[in-house]
Amino acid sequence: MKLQCLILLLAAQAPPATAAAPEVAVYRNDAGASEEGGVGRYARLMVDSLERLGLGHEVLDDKAVAAGRLAGEKVAILPLNPVLPAPAAEQIRKFVAAGGKLLVCYRLPAPLGELLGLGPGGAIDGRDGRLDAISFQGREDRPKVRARQHSWIARRILPAKGTKVVGHWLDQAGRRSDLPAVTRNENGYFVGHVLTGHDPGGQDRLLLEMLGQLWPEAWKKVYQHRLGRISKVAGLGGVKELTAAALAGAEKAGRTERVARMLSAADALVADAKAIAEYGDFVQASETIAEAHHAYRRAFAASVASRPGEFRGVWCHSPTGVRGMSWEEALEALSSAGFNAILPNMCWGSGAAYPSEVLPRVSAGAGRDLLAECLAAAKKHGIAVHVWRVNWRLWGDCPEALRRQLEKAGRLQRDAKGKTLPWLCPSHPENQKLELDSMLEIVRRYDVAGIHFDYIRYPGPQGCYCPGCRRRFEERYDVRVKDWPAEVRTGPLRWKYLQFRRDNITSLVAAVAERARQIRPGVLISAAVFWRWPGARDDVGQDWKLWVERGYLDFVCPMQYVTDHAEFARRTRLTRAWAAGRAAVMPGIGATLGLAPDAALRQVLIAREQKAAGFVLFNYDRSLAERHLPLLGLGATAEKTTWERPRRGIISTRPR
Repeated sequence: MKLQCLILLLAAQAPPATAAAPEVAVYRNDAGASEEGGVGRYARLMVDSLERLGLGHEVLDDKAVAAGRLAGEKVAILPLNPVLPAPAAEQIRKFVAAGGKLLVCYRLPAPLGELLGLGPGGAIDGRDGRLDAISFQGREDRPKVRARQHSWIARRILPAKGTKVVGHWLDQAGRRSDLPAVTRNENGYFVGHVLTGHDPGGQDRLLLEMLGQLWPEAWKKVYQHRLGRISKVAGLGGVKELTAAALAGAEKAGRTERVARMLSAADALVADAKAIAEYGDFVQASETIAEAHHAYRRAFAASVASRPGEFRGVWCHSPTGVRGMSWEEALEALSSAGFNAILPNMCWGSGAAYPSEVLPRVSAGAGRDLLAECLAAAKKHGIAVHVWRVNWRLWGDCPEALRRQLEKAGRLQRDAKGKTLPWLCPSHPENQKLELDSMLEIVRRYDVAGIHFDYIRYPGPQGCYCPGCRRRFEERYDVRVKDWPAEVRTGPLRWKYLQFRRDNITSLVAAVAERARQIRPGVLISAAVFWRWPGARDDVGQDWKLWVERGYLDFVCPMQYVTDHAEFARRTRLTRAWAAGRAAVMPGIGATLGLAPDAALRQVLIAREQKAAGFVLFNYDRSLAERHLPLLGLGATAEKTTWERPRRGIISTRPR
């Protein structure tokens, strides 16, 4: 998927400030970015939490902190700060001396360990699943908070005298360990790992509990923010509009009485919250108003009618499925929520999660046939499996020996300066054969509903300019390139070279579609694509409109990962127009890429309004399972249905 590109884009953007006056500073440690690549990302995730809570904040870089900008803030949050320049470190000392409080995650460059009462500790290896979540206890009269983490490594915490352990690590089974996860002293909190964003709701609760202890006024501010947004559900503007929309939808869906009861209960919670706030208990008032918002969200979700005959799918990025769940449990949950398809990532350029005669075995689920496990559970629960293959791209666990072997054989892409890229070169005949054989092997050996292309493209304009591409380009077009690669990048041969790249990708799609349908008549061919077709043709060589026109694809999944609903609608209109009815369009919704569950529901409704054949949610993890599926299952997907694509034969197998 386009996930890595999206993360880099978010990290590079300057986080927007909220309208409230900043009283919390998020210190983005740009000087440490070269040591820890996630500095920008984790600053962004912390900002996201503060924005959801409605707490005023500002993002400060190293220069701003060194210039004394922390002065006047209530709390300074350090999401991931591996390197503290001396001037910034001195200002942090002054900030704490003046009464400012710290909330620090994972790294402890001087003077943070001293200020938070922590000795030097090593690392904890969490690859065995023992760092799955944090259990936190704030005030003794407060309930414990659990925030899921999925951490594979954390800091071993050694608290000094005066520092109290207030949080512990939980393993995948929910068992508490003796490993400290959070500590507190008079200067603030330390968390033994970055807050990963796997569990936005849990992270928000954990953050609020800590901030509320360091700065009690935070609770009132959160209450006021939540009260102001009490009925901002699925893009609706207020309680009156939400109630009218929910009752109208409920009447059509035959659920009027049920939805009316749910709305009444939500109204009562709002009244309770306001009464509690009158007594000055903003902690309880904030929690009660959050319950009211959830109740309104559920009422609206329950009012949405199911749509028969639509494709309801999820991408699942991990071949082992949902963390902490077996494939049986994951597919049962999917079926219970009314979904009918899954696109599990089972193989990529450099490996497979099942016994393969074409690809080497990856470490995930070693010794198991993860595809067979998924298929068995899916068959039991009536879920169609479209196996997701990452084409061309070598994944992170590609053995170094294999990578060197591929590079030596001239099978990896190179950029214009000759640097090797972790992508197979699409013009190389052996790579074409590898991609074809790996996808046909799935169709031949497993009873799958379909196969799904992803990364079916070049990485961008930077690829590929290897010597093999030069030779094969010259042969194909009977030309002599004197100045390589300038002539094909910006010179007179640019347009021919762009077509050369497109043909390399299109030829694979055509061959897989034709051969797969011969092996298993009725198998469905699909692809995850960049939504903006005209740009994708030149930028990455992905001419998916042509693939649709020639009948290579039965359905296409444009990756429309955007939080703006109007933009999502616009993209859906365009992608449907480009498909022109020749293939079904299933818009990709970035449910776990920044969408609240009711926002994801809104995009499902938009997809329906735009007459898409269905939708696919990214990504099936615990957050999707616990936050998104239950809400959709209340109404939009409550009634089970199946999707059948009318079969169309291939129009042409010749590249344009």
